[in-house]
Amino acid sequence: VNDAMRRSISWLARDPDMSSFLGHLLQEFAEQFDAQDAQIVLYSPQDRTLQTLVGLRDGEITAVLPYTSKVPAELWRGWEVLL
Repeated sequence: VNDAMRRSISWLARDPDMSSFLGHLLQEFAEQFDAQDAQIVLYSPQDRTLQTLVGLRDGEITAVLPYTSKVPAELWRGWEVLL
């Protein structure tokens, strides 16, 4: 975990773009949990919607995900798990 944190901070120092950093961070998290797919999702309480900020599919950062547009939170099957 310390190595993952060190790599993430090093990545942020090299590339201050938040999207790139979040993608790298997601890759580090996925590696720690041996996952091929993962998402960082933004929840808007005002309109109760979810929007994927960055996604990982088959180990690669991608912007082509089912939830790149805002969707009602209730339509996302993982929503109940998060609650």
